[in-house]
Amino acid sequence: MANMTMPRHEMPAQEPDVRNKNFSEVALGYTKEMAMEEATRCLGCPKMPCKNGCPVQINIPDFITKVAEGDFEAAYQIINKTSSLPAVCGRVCPQENQCEKYCVRGIKGEAVAIGRLERFVADWHNANATQPPKKPETNGHKVAIIGSGPAGLTCAGDLAKMGYEVTVFEALHKAGGVLVYGIPEFRLPKAIVQKEVDTLKELGVEKVYTGHCTGEPAFRILKSVLGSQIQYVRCGQLVPADTEEDFLEQSRPAAVSIPEMPSKPAVKKGKKTYMKMHRLFAWGTVVCFVMTMVTGYMKK
Repeated sequence: MANMTMPRHEMPAQEPDVRNKNFSEVALGYTKEMAMEEATRCLGCPKMPCKNGCPVQINIPDFITKVAEGDFEAAYQIINKTSSLPAVCGRVCPQENQCEKYCVRGIKGEAVAIGRLERFVADWHNANATQPPKKPETNGHKVAIIGSGPAGLTCAGDLAKMGYEVTVFEALHKAGGVLVYGIPEFRLPKAIVQKEVDTLKELGVEKVYTGHCTGEPAFRILKSVLGSQIQYVRCGQLVPADTEEDFLEQSRPAAVSIPEMPSKPAVKKGKKTYMKMHRLFAWGTVVCFVMTMVTGYMKK
């Protein structure tokens, strides 16, 4: 029988007088006992409204059931079926507006702490797993992911699980994009992001850091590394555009064959740019759109 306690378990955190003297992560995470107790609050709803609120459709009731049973590795494997970055999503995903928003327990009381449980499971796995993830058998197709932000890493992980040979190109010196360069250490530690990247590498995803490169040289690099019969997916940060139309065109994720030559240079100097933050797509929208296009195109 479910634990009908109304409030959720509070997340342990650094005391204010301690955290104002360091840049370490403020939230400390659930203990094993707290996670198992919180998991018992889940009702295991047959229609799973929480799953319908999850952008990547994690089977939330099933993984929470495993947490309640103390089988944390099984819980991780359930999450990992559809989520390539569980330790990251457990920290920065807006669960209160997604899965937890539709939790039945939230109608009278507080929703089950789904995000905190996901974080606990991912952290437990990273600390205790002894076997690397099984690398899928290749299907013979090669894909290049341009940009290693959350959209690029998610796309790379999902395609690698499907057997594609994935190479990720990143302009900067570390993979992660906004996860590394946009979110502070006390909110999302860089070591957590790097651990997720290392897990993707174990799945067979390769990283190639080329620095900033556009136009014809960029296409030549792609061909020299992966050959001509490949696909590429553009997931990276946008470059300055000459017009608003160019900006909107750049912001549209693409999954197309590599052309022989670009029709025009990607950037022209001295022109007005349109890099307003409110025009950027939400990461979840980008990931869903990219994955839809890639999987649909590859099936042709």
